[in-house]
Amino acid sequence: MKISTIRALSAVLLSIIIASTLIACDTFGNVETESTSQGTGGDLSNKPSTEAVERFDYFSADMDEYLTVDESLYKNVTATLPSYLDGSDEAVTKYVDFLCSQYSVSTGNKIVDRPIEKGDTVALYYEGWLNGEKFQGGSNMDDTKPYMLTIGSGAFIPGFEDALIGIVPNETGKDNLRDLHLIFPENYHSADLAGKAVIFKVYVEYIDELGPSEYTEEFITKTLGYSTSATDVKADFEKYLKDEYLPELKREEIVTVIWSKLTKGAVIKKYPEVEITYFYNSYIDQYEYYKQYYEYYGYKFDSLGDFVIEYMGLPAGADWEAEIRSKCEVDIEQNLIFHAIAQNESITLNDEDYKKAVQYYVDYYTSQGQKVTAEEIESEFGEKVIKEQALWNKVNEFMIDSSEVVYE
Repeated sequence: MKISTIRALSAVLLSIIIASTLIACDTFGNVETESTSQGTGGDLSNKPSTEAVERFDYFSADMDEYLTVDESLYKNVTATLPSYLDGSDEAVTKYVDFLCSQYSVSTGNKIVDRPIEKGDTVALYYEGWLNGEKFQGGSNMDDTKPYMLTIGSGAFIPGFEDALIGIVPNETGKDNLRDLHLIFPENYHSADLAGKAVIFKVYVEYIDELGPSEYTEEFITKTLGYSTSATDVKADFEKYLKDEYLPELKREEIVTVIWSKLTKGAVIKKYPEVEITYFYNSYIDQYEYYKQYYEYYGYKFDSLGDFVIEYMGLPAGADWEAEIRSKCEVDIEQNLIFHAIAQNESITLNDEDYKKAVQYYVDYYTSQGQKVTAEEIESEFGEKVIKEQALWNKVNEFMIDSSEVVYE
């Protein structure tokens, strides 16, 4: 593979694989389940173990017992796609323009006479006040340059960036500061500020006007991460887009459209409880691990439930265990659906399908700079997970082949 940032991968497929195997790996040679990882220190021995829970056998179960999937949800589905996926010679030019628009850069123009909107990048000066006094580390007023803040980035405490929306830069100034009344999170890493009501006095110098990136060799190789030894970088990149990337992206977009219909239209009768237990324990394993990670960096939580509520963005006192079960049901629903389609359409696996699935893993890890063999893949992931991916691939191929595509 020659590409990093824009490499075509199926997000839905990877979510199934990751959710099913819960693999956390920095390198392939250091694969470990999150239930045993000691990445941030601490004793994880009391956590629920996914290994102790029997998995549901999707291959042998009768899917009619668990759900109903009408064939209109996945056969002959009409997918409306962007025109840059139509396979024409003009498609590459359109997609290049799209890429440039997605990687916006400053035009140098400083806007001062309109309200700030979400997504704007603003030149900001600020100072924090607690109980009538400036608090340490809460000001950049003495800096020679403003802080460049993208609204919606989450770089500041909750509420700060939202409070800037609507402010017109030329209606503020260092002698005309705007007050933002905020409260630091209860689990903020500084005990002096955690849970405290503060005032940030702000001055927005300007909104930085953004425009599309220029289509250059540097944009291709550095911004997009495309690597090539070709003398004509643009020509090589455009050939790759036309011959490989855009056709694969088209297939992924078709799958996305079909799965949107499937998840909305499939009727679930019941969930296999043994699989609910497995996924529930898997999420608990992950949240325990993440909780320790945050605590390692100074955040404090009274309980796992408090962490999950904060991490998932739930309201105080929410039934976090019910929320996790809902997440489990979403994961399981996807697995039930594609197995139901396989049974409905008599889609089965052969040795070649299995080998292709193994090769998929080999190619994926190779693209991440990790050299692995087919034998190592089979040893690490096991036959069941690989067969799941193989069946997923065949079901998606079936749905793509029967789809009808129109272009915007």
